[in-house]
Amino acid sequence: KPAEPGRATPPKPITHTDSEGVLEELQGGNPDVFVITFFADEAKKAPMKAKIDSDVMKDHPWVRTTEVDLKKVKDYYKLFRTLKIEGEPKRGHSDPQVLVMSKGEGFIIRGPTPEDMVSGILKRLEKVEKGTLFSQNGASA
Repeated sequence: KPAEPGRATPPKPITHTDSEGVLEELQGGNPDVFVITFFADEAKKAPMKAKIDSDVMKDHPWVRTTEVDLKKVKDYYKLFRTLKIEGEPKRGHSDPQVLVMSKGEGFIIRGPTPEDMVSGILKRLEKVEKGTLFSQNGASA
């Protein structure tokens, strides 16, 4: 029996070298659930990725994850603009930032620690499971 939409395990990898590769996956009401880490500081990416791998993937093995380097503005400008991602952590914006997205809608989660961010990711995933990710009053959207 095939997995229900957005629940394939293991999930299909996300391959990209620029905005188009990521946007192609995210757009069009795709039922997959994406967790995308945006980082500028390589040293901060590793603990965030490790925490996602250990704490998110164990109970949600169908989540599709990838990372995007905020320093590659030329390659990812369209993605940053579309998602309203702040690509300049040196100006006080959080690094890393994590997008949780499904069916063309999503939320950006910002620091301060990987633990805090994973807690936010898990809360969003719980809402995805209940079908209430985007409703304001708890009713299904």
